[in-house]
Amino acid sequence: GYRVVTKKGNTYTAKGIISSLPIWNMAEITDGKIRKYFISKSKKYHLAPGAFTLNFAIESNSDLPSLYYQVHARSQIPFCHAGAFFVSFSHKNDREKAPEGFRTVTISTHTNPNEWLGLKKEIYEEKKEITAKFILREFDFNFPELGAVNKLFVLAGTPDTFEFYTNRKNGFVGGIPHSIHTNLLFMTPNVTPFPNLYIIGDSVFPGQGIPAVVLGAMNVVNRILH
Repeated sequence: GYRVVTKKGNTYTAKGIISSLPIWNMAEITDGKIRKYFISKSKKYHLAPGAFTLNFAIESNSDLPSLYYQVHARSQIPFCHAGAFFVSFSHKNDREKAPEGFRTVTISTHTNPNEWLGLKKEIYEEKKEITAKFILREFDFNFPELGAVNKLFVLAGTPDTFEFYTNRKNGFVGGIPHSIHTNLLFMTPNVTPFPNLYIIGDSVFPGQGIPAVVLGAMNVVNRILH
């Protein structure tokens, strides 16, 4: 069986464990042969994207052609390896997201976590401000009807932000990108070499995205039941 010790010192024992933690986190919180196994997997799949995000509110009650957009910037986004970002608007009638007459806007793009981790505070804040201002200018350019609207509660997030709030190693998001070198069929399996220890989530087979994560969990359920 397994013994799990929490940060508060509570101890739990179990005959089996299903973990949704990324393989990089598993390498840090386990020990013995299990730790060695996840360290080897982490070294093999050490590259994963981070995200730069912007969240703010605008005063708008107008109809939009769509609530979701992919915007291709006029040049590469500073400190990001992307030239595009995704924009999501809340529905004008969604009172869970914003009061009447307002809507929320969420913007995200991929970035390399190494651009943001371990920086001095003043350098970190400067890079974050430069990136945020660039994205906001591109937003105004692509949505001219909203360009003059005040942006309220503007909050920028980096991989450092994701690591702080989610504890995901290096603020990795979106799992391991599929490529020739990170072939889908050779990803870390849901079944480990250790009895009744299973792994689900976006860092193991079949990888990133909601459908893939759900399928991975279904694979584990089928393995346990059968």
